[in-house]
Amino acid sequence: MACDIRGESDVRGEGVLLDSVILIDHFNGVEKATTYLRRVEGRARVSAIARAEVLSGFEPPQAGLARMLLDSFPLIVIDRPVADLGAELRRTFRWRLPDALQAAAATHHGLKLATRNTTDFPAKRFDFVVVPSECERERARAARPSRRAARACGKISGPNTPLLRTLPRPRILREAV
Repeated sequence: MACDIRGESDVRGEGVLLDSVILIDHFNGVEKATTYLRRVEGRARVSAIARAEVLSGFEPPQAGLARMLLDSFPLIVIDRPVADLGAELRRTFRWRLPDALQAAAATHHGLKLATRNTTDFPAKRFDFVVVPSECERERARAARPSRRAARACGKISGPNTPLLRTLPRPRILREAV
């Protein structure tokens, strides 16, 4: 199922490879990212690249909690076919290597790549990309926070499932895009 530019496809029944930006948004308390993770629960996967990018933003005491969440997703490894395809995609599209490997892992495994990185992955151009539009709207609101939005984004809330338990905020989280 192809996704339009707004990412309106909710990829029902399709597997999804989560880009680090979606997970980082969740850890930073963006409720819409948490909602998206709930929606794709059971179909979402995480690559070794995204796992490393996410964990690099946590200090040791909190990294264990982040690992618990990341461990709940099946891990997509970077093997020979993914690495070779990643190299080809990097040459073709001039993407940074982590982005090329994410795209390669998604396409090789027949997954959609869930990301907000529309600079490198415009959904209109790449049918393997899904952009959770609600995450984008929430992020735009957070860029110009009101008092209410600042209070809402200051805490992390999740459903009552083991997958998305409330986690402490990391010391530094930078998007690795």
